[in-house]
Amino acid sequence: MRRFTILVFVLINGITARCQSFIQDGDRCFDSGDYVCAISYYQNAFKNETGKDKQIAEIKLTRAKWCNERIKYANQAFNEKKYSSAKEEYQKF
Repeated sequence: MRRFTILVFVLINGITARCQSFIQDGDRCFDSGDYVCAISYYQNAFKNETGKDKQIAEIKLTRAKWCNERIKYANQAFNEKKYSSAKEEYQKF
């Protein structure tokens, strides 16, 4: 029974560490401006996490998706030579 308890404890700690790693990797991607990468890591954390950490992953995922959409709009406006619109979009984040 003791071995089973230790095994369960080790598995739970491994899962928690892996999910924290997803969030940390997502944060690194987000900080470097790679929102697609951040979205991927935050989605993994959201799928595998529970409780407070799941809520944190959801908030970060929503923020990364929002930034990714804003950058798409800004780049599109810039490519269409709508520089004032592009500037407004870039300044939103």
